[in-house]
Amino acid sequence: MDIFLTPVLCPAELRSDSSEVVEYNFSDFPVYARVGHLSRYPGMRAASHWHNDVEFIVVLNGKMGYFVSGEEYVLRKGQGIFVNADQLHHGHDLDGSDCEFLCFLLPPSLLGTSHRLLSSCIHPVLTNAGPGTLLDPSVSWQRSILEWLRELYALCTRQEDGFELGILGIFTSIWQQLYLHLGSMERSCPAHTLRRFQELRHMVSYIQSHYTEKITLSQIAASGNVCRSGCCKTFRDLLHKTPVAFLMDYRLERSMELLCTTALSVTEIAYMCGFSNTSYYIRMFSRTFGHTPARYRTLPPGSSKAGYNDP
Repeated sequence: MDIFLTPVLCPAELRSDSSEVVEYNFSDFPVYARVGHLSRYPGMRAASHWHNDVEFIVVLNGKMGYFVSGEEYVLRKGQGIFVNADQLHHGHDLDGSDCEFLCFLLPPSLLGTSHRLLSSCIHPVLTNAGPGTLLDPSVSWQRSILEWLRELYALCTRQEDGFELGILGIFTSIWQQLYLHLGSMERSCPAHTLRRFQELRHMVSYIQSHYTEKITLSQIAASGNVCRSGCCKTFRDLLHKTPVAFLMDYRLERSMELLCTTALSVTEIAYMCGFSNTSYYIRMFSRTFGHTPARYRTLPPGSSKAGYNDP
């Protein structure tokens, strides 16, 4: 199966619940299927986020760590992961090396809206499958899902006549396997852990909604209804970085999107992304990525400018 590289930028728009509004491949058909590289992110670590769609990752080359609601996974070449809807997640490097991967976002509603289907087949997976499931080709049903995902990507890329029906068929087959193997599992999470993740989601949401403004640690902590030290501990324990570092990385990610998709000047982008002055923005960008924002704009796809996707 050939893999066609079509790096495209990921959106920054948020819903009212601060979940991401996904920029699908097609304006009238909700399917997101793109190639990504970890080198595209500050420190080779994406900002934690969530969305209403389920997500699948397939590693094409290299390896990466994957965080899903408190669980850490290691994804190696040929492996993948299923991330359930509304789960806080992000991908990150393991040893400083890059990782090339396929990323898919698919809304469960694409499978249909009949009451029977929703109650008997769709909701059981969303409710019982757990936050994330490693997909390994040594397991037959998981191997089938990984192979179908590659086919789905090829359909999205080639866009031959009737490809939408092919995508629906593949997604249905994938969901059937998830339902048969994960839909009847019942998992529980301690109340304390659930509370911490709820606090973290509120604080991440605040940063994503206010990153263009001058915000303080106290404001971030207040959004999660925790003290400043509690805020720092939650970020360190669950995301392995400080709130300030998370804010910086998020601003840099958003600036990279603007560098790729607009003709705005570096100065305009710096202020739009919450940096107090242009020189500070250029210094932080260069320290993180090894080149200036202006130079970044000239890099071809396939270098460190591999396309901003949703790991």
